[in-house]
Formats: sequence, C-alpha cells, structure tokens
Amino acid sequence: PPDVKYTQYYEKLAVNDKIILFESKHGDDLAGNIFNMIYETRRDKYKDFHVLLVLKKELFETYDRLLKNYNIHHVTFVELHSDEYLRALAVAKYLVTDTSFPPYFIKKPEQVYLNTWHGTPLKAMGRIVPDREYALGNVQRNFNIADYLLYQNEFSRDIFLTDYMLNKIYEGKILLSGYPRNSSFYRTDRRDKIRSECGLEHMQVIVYMPTWRGLLHRKESKAQVNRIFGYLAHLDHKLKKNQVLFVKLHPFVKKGIDYSQFLHIKEFPADYETYDFLNASDMLITDYSSIMFDYAVSKKKIILFTYDREEYLGDRGIYIGLDEMDLPKVE
Repeated sequence: PPDVKYTQYYEKLAVNDKIILFESKHGDDLAGNIFNMIYETRRDKYKDFHVLLVLKKELFETYDRLLKNYNIHHVTFVELHSDEYLRALAVAKYLVTDTSFPPYFIKKPEQVYLNTWHGTPLKAMGRIVPDREYALGNVQRNFNIADYLLYQNEFSRDIFLTDYMLNKIYEGKILLSGYPRNSSFYRTDRRDKIRSECGLEHMQVIVYMPTWRGLLHRKESKAQVNRIFGYLAHLDHKLKKNQVLFVKLHPFVKKGIDYSQFLHIKEFPADYETYDFLNASDMLITDYSSIMFDYAVSKKKIILFTYDREEYLGDRGIYIGLDEMDLPKVE
C-alpha cells in the first residue's frame, strides 16, 4: 500500500533543495493558483529547479496541450499515488497545493509547505457542514502542518481558522496577500491576444460558469443536462450577433450538451487556463460559486443565475446571504 511505501521513502531519502511539487485538487486539475505559480516558474531565477506537477494519469495529455499553449516546457508530470509521487512527497523541498495532500503525507522539518486553498468560501466549510463534521480531519491536519496558509482576504482567513478549528493551535505563518490566480485579470496583453486569437475583438464575451450540483447518478445528471440545455436554447434565441456565450460545465454534465445546435453559444475553450480566458471576457454569469469573488477584482459585471436556489441551498448553509450581495439575481 502507498502509505507503507511512502514511509520507507520518508525515512530513507533526503530532501532535495531544488525540487518544487505542485498539486491542484488531488491531481484533478491545473487551474487558478497552481497554474499561475507554475507560470511564474518560467522566470530565470527558477531555471535550476525541477518543477513537478501531480496529475491523474488520464489528464496528462489534456494538460500537456494546455502547458504547451503557454510555452511551458519545464514541468514534469507525476501520477497521483504512483511510486514516483511517493518519492516526490518525501524529497521535494517545496510543496504547494490548493486543497490537501493525502493522509499518509508527513511533512519533514526541512520541507516548506504552502497551502493556498481554491477560493473565498461562500458555502459552509469544515465543522459547520451539516452531517459532514467527520470529514474535515485530513484538511484540518494539512492546514495545521503547512508552513504558510495564504488568504486573499480577512473574511476567508477568519472562516478557515474558525471552522477548521486552527485558532490558537496553528503555528505557521498566515499570509494575507493577493491570490495568484487573480493576477490573470491584470494581464491586459493576454486579454487582447486571446480576443484576437479567438476572433472575438468586436464581440461581447459572456461566460457562464455554474457550480457543480454534486449529483453523480446518471438519472439526476440527465435531468440536470436537460434543464440546462433548455435554458441555453432559450438564451440562444435572445443573444445578438455581436454577443457570444461560453459555457463551462462540470465534466460529468458537459458531455451531455451538444453545442453545435446553438448559434451564439460555445463550449469554454480547453486550450486556455480558466482565469486566463475569463480575463478576455466582459461579463460572468454564475450562481453559488466562489468565482464571483475573484471575478469581482476585474470590476466587470456579474449576474447570479440562481434558478434552483431553494433546493441547492436548502440545508447547506452559506456564509453570506445571496441577498446581502449587491449582484443582480435572476431565476
């Protein structure tokens, strides 16, 4: 089992000062904070470092294409839970994640661990998630052993320290600083470049990014797909020639939608990192996603499409009431 093997590496192998290990959402993603930090490692001062990115095997090809699109060729992919991964966890000097490392990971005193998390929380976290209190253990442990916890605002900092019960026990450094992923919104050159590459110079570019609604069994997913398709078809009729709507759905749902049937609606392009492409947009439609807090730094319009507010928020608990937010909400 991986934990036994990892422990052997932990005891035998020395830390290598020139290795940086990045992991996003347990190897499911390369987006936001982690992407932007990898983007930074292209600079000369990192040229002696070995940069590793943890991914699930089936995503290697997708993210290889994405990185090549950004002229990033210095990153080595490591498969989650593989032998190579266990070794890397034991030897990397710098470890960065936006979620958490596995329960078997033990941080060595000479390793430097940064946890950035992946957004400003809107939905309940940690001990206040109804009926999920038991599930916070590994995340709490990860926060507690990290040398640095990064928060982009005091609101997030206070929620994490309280609801993961870190107050008075956390001994690392809390960084109240910018968020790597939001640097995307300040790259005007990228905005212009993407708009011209995609032929969008004279278009109003709208992006629809709803929260995933956590329904795994097929019947529910199908119902959800039909509902979303209906809304999109309705919107497609209303959009004008100079408007285009890009839609980014959860992988479980997006397979069910055939975009070729629409005139003004397209699938979110896979070759761009999410925030980088958002920078090229003019407006965001979302619902209960923390992306609204990030997009807000661009000062562009945000609309909340909360058609299933009652059923979705029913017993989840959120930190800020939707009505307290000064954003237009539509049903």
